[in-house]
Amino acid sequence: MSVLLFLPVFSLGMVIGFELIAAGHGFIDLGYTLKTAWPRLFFKILIWTGLAASIALLAGPVYRTALAAGLAAAVVNHLGVFALNRFVLGRKRDFTDV
Repeated sequence: MSVLLFLPVFSLGMVIGFELIAAGHGFIDLGYTLKTAWPRLFFKILIWTGLAASIALLAGPVYRTALAAGLAAAVVNHLGVFALNRFVLGRKRDFTDV
């Protein structure tokens, strides 16, 4: 497998991972209007999950690994930034931070 093809698939996995994380946060962000917003949030998660699954099914085994590594890297990045803000820097977000 060439690095020239591994990096774009890995990057695509990271983009899809971040979009899935953002769509998941939509349920928390739009909690006040969840009665009307849930179909849009649900279909957003469904579309990004379907895109990741279809790419994984169409790609070869090596590129499937690159996609999965990109998805995992997005989750690790997200959790790492949360841990850095919360535990290392001591910042707790609330509604007074503007």
